[in-house]
Order: sequence, then structure tokens, then C-alpha cells
Amino acid sequence: MQDAKDLRGGNGEDNAGFQVDTSVFYRWTLSQKLAKS
Repeated sequence: MQDAKDLRGGNGEDNAGFQVDTSVFYRWTLSQKLAKS
């Protein structure tokens, strides 16, 4: 979870970058949930 938080916070200043990170973060979170289930 820490890694995902760092990834999202890394490009928080850049709107375009933040939108891309949000998509990646969503997919990463989804994959983590599927892996744990």
C-alpha cells in the first residue's frame, strides 16, 4: 500500500500525470484485491 501511495503522491502536482497515476493506482488496487481473494 505504501508503494501505491508514493506513486499517487509522486505526480500529484501534475494534473495529466495525476490522472494517469489514478488509472494505474485503480488497476493496481484491483489486482491486489483479486490476488488476496
